[in-house]
Amino acid sequence: AGTSHGNAAGFRPSALLKLAEHKAADKKTTLLHYTVEVVQTNAPKVRRVTALLPTLAQASRVSLEELRAKSADLARGMDQVERELTALEEAAEKEEERREALHREAMEAWSAAKEQRDEARRRHREGRAAARASEGGGGGGGGCGEGGEDGGGDGGG
Repeated sequence: AGTSHGNAAGFRPSALLKLAEHKAADKKTTLLHYTVEVVQTNAPKVRRVTALLPTLAQASRVSLEELRAKSADLARGMDQVERELTALEEAAEKEEERREALHREAMEAWSAAKEQRDEARRRHREGRAAARASEGGGGGGGGCGEGGEDGGGDGGG
């Protein structure tokens, strides 16, 4: 049933050496060979574990406290990155709102300028029409030689 490690099942690696000592009737195959064949047949995922064995020696030199400290540092760094990204997103939103407000203001100013231009043109046309009417008695007006809109006159000065 239970062990000092809970209900963990397993073996000591030194037991593998004893398996290599026991040979089958053919005097070639050991109990270790047979065990490996059975495990490979019935538990193919074990092959993936054996691929990790070369790195086990390196991993055993790393302390758990060191890993925890590095993990905590990474978590703090990720929190900082997240805060900075949030701040950048907020700044980008504010900048976009500012640009949109400037664009609206520019468009409003453009529309107002166009309206003023159109009004000035209308008044100018009305003024010319009134000037023609007063000069020529309402007729053709604006003929040659009288210094009208074309800046004519006698050219002297």
